[in-house]
Amino acid sequence: MMAVETTLRRITYAIGNAQGVMFGQHSTGELFLDDISGSGGSIGAYGVDSGSIIRLGSKDNFWSMGVPGPCGPCSEILIDRGPAYGADRDWEAGDRYMEFWNLVFMQNIRGEGPGKEGYPIVGDLPAKNIDTGLGLERVAYLLQGVDNMYEIDEVFPVIARASEWWDRHIVADVPPAPTCDSDIKRLYPSDNGTVVEANPKSLELIARAIELREQIAALEAELEGDKKAGSIGVIGSLKAYMGEAQRLVLGADDLITWKTSKPAQRFDSKAFQAAHPELYPQFLKTGEPVRRFLIKE
Repeated sequence: MMAVETTLRRITYAIGNAQGVMFGQHSTGELFLDDISGSGGSIGAYGVDSGSIIRLGSKDNFWSMGVPGPCGPCSEILIDRGPAYGADRDWEAGDRYMEFWNLVFMQNIRGEGPGKEGYPIVGDLPAKNIDTGLGLERVAYLLQGVDNMYEIDEVFPVIARASEWWDRHIVADVPPAPTCDSDIKRLYPSDNGTVVEANPKSLELIARAIELREQIAALEAELEGDKKAGSIGVIGSLKAYMGEAQRLVLGADDLITWKTSKPAQRFDSKAFQAAHPELYPQFLKTGEPVRRFLIKE
């Protein structure tokens, strides 16, 4: 009874009252059906009367994993959404009676048998417990007065945005603006030979690109060295310090490793072409067209 009352208190806190709440109770259950207003407390105080307690069979109100193991009777807590959603007391048709909470009284052990019915109860669990679960998304759309979770305030804006995007780009056949380099490659895989006049924004971007390339070149020269300037760079200085050593360490920690790799093997296509000129064309493979982007400085 305590578990049921605790659940009802939480329902009342969430939606203001428990009017319309119904319990699908296993037909053999003795958890609270015979003590609606006894010493264990009164669920009537929450707006639930005895007519709202429905005795059902094992298919609906006895839970197991579908295989031998823990199981027990359960109380499904449903909300009566009214005749607009289905016939009175018709549990199989429509959406009138919607389960949004469940109390599973884990107290038995089931044996081999079909999934939901027809299996034997072979004993009691040594440690009984109550497994409870609340359908948060169902509570959300009940409170918000919508018919399903896809219309609640956290989900519907996403669907609306996706629908708007679909109409604007898919239905209208207008590609969205690129957001990465791979988008640009897919949108503009080849040129059409035309010319476009530069605008102020493109001139600004060209100047910035040249500036960034100069900065990158200076940083690469500092890092890797510059043959023309006779500089070995930061990396070269570290290599010169290590000499023939394989590892540079600080105590027990590796800072740098510089290992000798095995000689790499590659296919000499020029030698193959010279030795087998009649076969070489058969092994040529045409790749995808590539556009070369070049800023004239």
